Amino acid sequence: MMDDVVLKKATIEDLEAVQILNQKLFKREFEKYNKLLNIEWTFAEKGTNYFQQLIENDSVYVAKIEENIIGYLAGCIHNKNECFTEQFAEIENMYIENEYRRLGVGTKLIEEFKSYCKENNIKYIKVSAWNDNIEAINFYKNNEFLEYEKTLVCKM
Repeated sequence: MMDDVVLKKATIEDLEAVQILNQKLFKREFEKYNKLLNIEWTFAEKGTNYFQQLIENDSVYVAKIEENIIGYLAGCIHNKNECFTEQFAEIENMYIENEYRRLGVGTKLIEEFKSYCKENNIKYIKVSAWNDNIEAINFYKNNEFLEYEKTLVCKM
């Protein structure tokens, strides 16, 4: 199965497929982890612009079997500023179709993004997951990510 998967940098022709997968991610996370998510955002003007810019300027990778995109990883590089002394990268969102999970597709996408980061002299990659999303947290830990920061929320 993994031999059939091809990874490539996304092009603007992949925009709609990436958006479809991102909307699946939003729906899944809305149902399981965060009822505040706007599941319509992905195809709204801001969501479309967000993905267009990531594809054109940063790093979006897609995993394909034949002509079907089965997963994607959208990342970016943040410039250093007054708060940070070095540039760092961030995996902003990633989604693999359910039937292709646990087959190494996500790990291959992360490896591809890590290679991109190394080529750009990036030493740190950040990723966030909902606190209750143990599956995602364990996946990232298995891919060499360490707990680094916690976000706390006060519900009013």
